[in-house]
Amino acid sequence: MFVPIYQVRGKDAGFSDHLRPAVQGKDPHKEFLLQAEPSGLLYIYQTKGTRKVLRLPNTTLWGTFADRNAAIAAFDAALAATATKLGQTIKLEKRVITALTAPYFDSDKRKSAETKWTGPNDFATCRLHQLNDPFFA
Repeated sequence: MFVPIYQVRGKDAGFSDHLRPAVQGKDPHKEFLLQAEPSGLLYIYQTKGTRKVLRLPNTTLWGTFADRNAAIAAFDAALAATATKLGQTIKLEKRVITALTAPYFDSDKRKSAETKWTGPNDFATCRLHQLNDPFFA
C-alpha cells in the first residue's frame, strides 16, 4: 500500500496545503479530492481489526498500488485531471509518496463501518463510505 501525502501549508498564503493554482484562480483542493478517487486515491481509511472508518487528515490520501511508480502515476493523473477540470495550471509545491507497512491513523471524524457501504475488502468499504456516507461529506 502506498500513500501519497501532499500536506500541509499554513493558511497565510490562502490555501491549506501545497496544492495551489500557479496564478490567481480557484483553490484546487476540493476538485483534487474528487479527481483523486477515480485514480484509486481515498481520504477515508478503515482501521485494521476494528471495522471503524475514519477521515484522514486534510490532504492525506491512500490507495493500494502494485508499486511506487503506480502510486505516483495515479497521483499525477488526478493532478492533471484537476487542472483540466478547473482550466488552470496547478503548482504542486511538495509531496510524499511512501509505502505503509504498519500505519496508525486516528481521527476525530470516525465511525463504525455501515453494512450498506461494506465492500469485499477494506479499500472497497472505504470507497463506498467516501462516495455515499453523508457523515464524511
